Amino acid sequence: MNTKYQSKVTIGEYELIESGIIDLWRQDFEIEIQGLKLIFSFDTEKDEDPTLHMVGKTEGEKILKFDVRNMKNGIGEGFFKPIEIGTIDSRQFFITFSGWTFDINNNIRTVVYNLLIK
Repeated sequence: MNTKYQSKVTIGEYELIESGIIDLWRQDFEIEIQGLKLIFSFDTEKDEDPTLHMVGKTEGEKILKFDVRNMKNGIGEGFFKPIEIGTIDSRQFFITFSGWTFDINNNIRTVVYNLLIK
C-alpha cells in the first residue's frame, strides 16, 4: 500500500471510510472497523426479492449481525442507497452492499461493500 498519498472520497454529504470487494466461498463473512464487528450471513428462500435485515446487536459487545436473503442474481443486485446502521465516532454510520452470485449451491459470490459516515 502506498502511504505517500492520502485520498478522501465524498459522495454528496457522505464520506467513504472503507470500500471492499470480497470473493466468497462461504455463507458468511465479517468486517471489523473501530472495534465494531459487522457479521453478514447469506441465505436463500424461494423466489423472493433480496433483503438485508439487521437481525441483532449483542449487548455489551460491539457486534451487528445481518441476514442477507435471496441475493442470487448472476449479473448483480443489492442495496445501493446508504442504509444507516448506527454511529461511529459520534457520526452517522451507513453501508451500501451489492454483489452477484456465481454458484448458489456452493456459496460462490462476489460482494461489494462501502462504509460511509455523515
